[in-house]
Amino acid sequence: MKDQLYHDFYIFTGKSPHDYFRGSLWVRGGRIVNVFRSDEDIPNLPWSSKMEGEGKILLPGMINAHTHCYSAFACGLSVHPFRPTSFKEMLEQLWWKLDRALLSEDVYWSARVSALRSIDHGVTTFIDHHASPYCVRGAGALLSRALIEESGMRAVLSVETSDRDGAKIRDLEIEENLALMEEKEKHPGKMGALFGLHASFTLEEDTLRRVGSWDFPVHIHIGEGDEDGKLHEEKYGCSAFERLQRYHICKANSLLVHGIRLSHKDIDEIAGTACRVAFNPQSNQNNGAGLPAYARFKARGIPVLLGNDGFGYDFSRDVRSLLITQHHVTQSPLGFSLDDLFQVVFRNNAEYASALLGERVGVIEEGAAADFITYRYKPFTPIDENNFLGHWFFGILENGKPEEVVIDGKALKLGGVLQGPADDAMRTAQSVARKLWERLNN
Repeated sequence: MKDQLYHDFYIFTGKSPHDYFRGSLWVRGGRIVNVFRSDEDIPNLPWSSKMEGEGKILLPGMINAHTHCYSAFACGLSVHPFRPTSFKEMLEQLWWKLDRALLSEDVYWSARVSALRSIDHGVTTFIDHHASPYCVRGAGALLSRALIEESGMRAVLSVETSDRDGAKIRDLEIEENLALMEEKEKHPGKMGALFGLHASFTLEEDTLRRVGSWDFPVHIHIGEGDEDGKLHEEKYGCSAFERLQRYHICKANSLLVHGIRLSHKDIDEIAGTACRVAFNPQSNQNNGAGLPAYARFKARGIPVLLGNDGFGYDFSRDVRSLLITQHHVTQSPLGFSLDDLFQVVFRNNAEYASALLGERVGVIEEGAAADFITYRYKPFTPIDENNFLGHWFFGILENGKPEEVVIDGKALKLGGVLQGPADDAMRTAQSVARKLWERLNN
């Protein structure tokens, strides 16, 4: 195996809010062999590659805990009519119209674009929730090829199961989720799988009964719109979470997405399930859906993660949105701290992704996966281990895209440039998107 040295960087390990120092990184076979502080001796090896830090900052790659690759070709799209007066109408007029039109080339190229754009912005792992109801069979293999084999990312995949398109398509979606559980075995440490479900209000009793009989953690939207809130209670006589739990849906390690309209009783019950909840503040604001309250989950010891619900690729914007929106929710600048942000972004996201992948990611330490990013950052105020998080939030994340992105020890971005035929991929994707738009508008 080749030995690589990343020499003389300012390193933030992600292990604690204050673990920041000048040092070097020894990488071999996609794994971190050792992390050296500046006063420690580095072995004199025949390094296959050696990168000088030149004052750059090195930190763990970002992890997006909930996204939708299939939504990539919505960028710039106009659909008619688009006059939603409810959350469900927005789904019907835009997102369900889009996902029903997807063909296999759309599934592949939307995933390929999502991976390249994410890598460009420093995201090294994401948890995807896919939907293409009229192109279900084989979708998981297309996603794993585009994301993992050809783009080099780590990904946790799931396929949305819903009854909105009838029993035949629902059965295909169930089969594809089961196929993902086998597909992940082909990519140890690079791919994980969850059982994908849309939301309670699009799932029939028989579907819930079947999924609840299996021992798979699920990836499901909950409490995003009124259809999963007060309208759900009017229709079913219970909350969305109560209905799901009648069928034992939310097992340990399940990912519950949004959580805006969860009651205190729901949150109390979630605390006993070992589920995680993923916030998506930018998407929630864009949809006018409202915002969840972090303090309610923190008080009950429920790990909150951060995703972006497919709302673009610059995850630094979601990081900033999380802190700012929680200040708005609490009406206080003290309602959500940088330490809270560290816990969500660096610890909770990393620990969950690591559990699903069977690989230690999101941290710079001996034995962990060699997934990291670098920034060329010139601070104009003092920076040390005591205030690094403040520089990260107010300075580094404003600094633009990372210079280098390394996943599994492979440099996928060097000197600010994506490696490989990224431009060709973008041109092909644009051609594919044009054909999709024509089908949608005709």
